[in-house]
Amino acid sequence: MKISIFSVATFFLAAATSVTSAPLEAAGDMNQLHARQDATLELTVEVFSNSNFGGFMDSISVVPGKCRSLPKGIRDNVESARFPGGYRCTVYRQSDCQGVSDTNDAEKIATGDGGSTDVIRPFIKKLRILVRNHARSVRCKPL
Repeated sequence: MKISIFSVATFFLAAATSVTSAPLEAAGDMNQLHARQDATLELTVEVFSNSNFGGFMDSISVVPGKCRSLPKGIRDNVESARFPGGYRCTVYRQSDCQGVSDTNDAEKIATGDGGSTDVIRPFIKKLRILVRNHARSVRCKPL
């Protein structure tokens, strides 16, 4: 059996390539995992041009805990809003989440055994007068 120098060199080159590519693939997987862990959660807030969720509806992406200014076509034209469950959201009159505001409040719900419990409403049916049609920003925080 004759073995040429070329086939031996090809064998070692292929072996070296497969050995070095395994750690690089693992590092690539770690980078993908790291990127997934760093992905920012975004919530969807629905705002309506009329009270009781009527009129035009626009969806706005909000990062929990961060102030989100409303886009020009939406701000100053919001009368009601729906929020994701498990979050307390505040709609502000100013663009920097400052000033007069309205928040989805707690509501007492009967438990059936004669008692009641507080539940955070995931909506505001009608923004208070100082914010209604003057909304400029929103912020949501987990409960």
